[in-house]
Amino acid sequence: MSIPESHREEIKAMPVRLRALLEAELKAGNEITEVGHSFPAPPAGAYFKLAKPLLTHPQKSGDGIEYYDRNNSTYSGEITDSKRFYFLLEPARPPEPEPDMDVIRARLAPTMQLNAATAVMDCPVVTETDQGLVRRFESSMVMDFDKWHDGVGYDLDALQAMSPAEKKSIETMLLRRGARDWRDIEALACLDTFETRRALQAAMNSPNPEVRNAVTRCAPELIPDSVRTASLVKGLETANFFGGLSQTLDQVAEYHPPLIVETLLRGVLARGGDVAVHFAAMLCYIHGQAPGPFDMEQRPFFLRFNTENYSEREAVFRELCQKIGVEADRYLVRRKSSSTPPMVPAEPPDHTVEVDVRGESLTYCELTRSAHVICTFAGGPRMVPRTLSNWFYPLGRRTEKMSDEEKEIIIERIAGYCRKHHRMNNLTFET
Repeated sequence: MSIPESHREEIKAMPVRLRALLEAELKAGNEITEVGHSFPAPPAGAYFKLAKPLLTHPQKSGDGIEYYDRNNSTYSGEITDSKRFYFLLEPARPPEPEPDMDVIRARLAPTMQLNAATAVMDCPVVTETDQGLVRRFESSMVMDFDKWHDGVGYDLDALQAMSPAEKKSIETMLLRRGARDWRDIEALACLDTFETRRALQAAMNSPNPEVRNAVTRCAPELIPDSVRTASLVKGLETANFFGGLSQTLDQVAEYHPPLIVETLLRGVLARGGDVAVHFAAMLCYIHGQAPGPFDMEQRPFFLRFNTENYSEREAVFRELCQKIGVEADRYLVRRKSSSTPPMVPAEPPDHTVEVDVRGESLTYCELTRSAHVICTFAGGPRMVPRTLSNWFYPLGRRTEKMSDEEKEIIIERIAGYCRKHHRMNNLTFET
């Protein structure tokens, strides 16, 4: 099959190795069924969904290709490269067969008989209204890759149906473990007690933007506008995609006082190209020049912000300001007047580490660059330091070699972050 005319420009922008693989697949008889610019690809990239699984490449990583076996409801295999802007997606697998209810009833029969005998003796029977609901909620707290990947929260229906005593036991457990991510925040807000409200207010001091965003989303009445604004400004200035920036932008679309707008305008000039693309789109939406936070009709204009050439960024920034009715020189003069050379920070820059259990990798992210390393999870997390990649810079989509000294530092930071923020206290190293 030849390359469809409607997709030639998007295919032309693909990395060389992925484009060669796609062309080989089309020649082998595979077809493109869908092209999109949403998850798993950022709007600055694209995904190409195939009609069949790969025909010309083994379903594993190698030779510049990264393969992940996702198997969700919309696609299965995920094929990309280290930059993760463009993807080939294999079709979803057929659904699993329906469970055999006769087998399930046979397995439950002894328990049902025991409950019946207990009822005859006028003893209390354990029903779903007591321990069953607690077990259901606790089971929902066990996070696997699919729940994490698809954004599935805890079972709040079970939590709401519990008795006061059961809710108190769950509250105690949640308060003891602390607010680790947005799921904990949702559950604390659902309980809505004096202690959980205090915990939600304290969570606004979390270094994790996803946690702070969840508090302002689930319990806005507890947070003063000044605190909410400060949290969103911090997210716009420091958060990365897959590290809280998407959730920050979701809130900015609905809540954007002047300080938020100022931060977006500064960020269009100062932040990485992939982030500047979304800031420009959001500014158009806030100023009534777009029907949504990312208007696909104006995507070619937004993508012009994804450049590391400041002259090009300045030129398109002027166009944006003219479109939304903002004085461009006010921000450009401020930028140019800052002539003091950058200082080497005394402490490590802010960073996060993303965990991909199914893909067996950890991704270290700073403000403008990232790197990844293999980590296996069977039998406990085990990092393989020798697989640490080179630096990847989304702005300009370029890579840079990492020195041996840097690798030692980054491996230590990854391990420290995972132990502190991902509770991976049993993390070990493969020599």
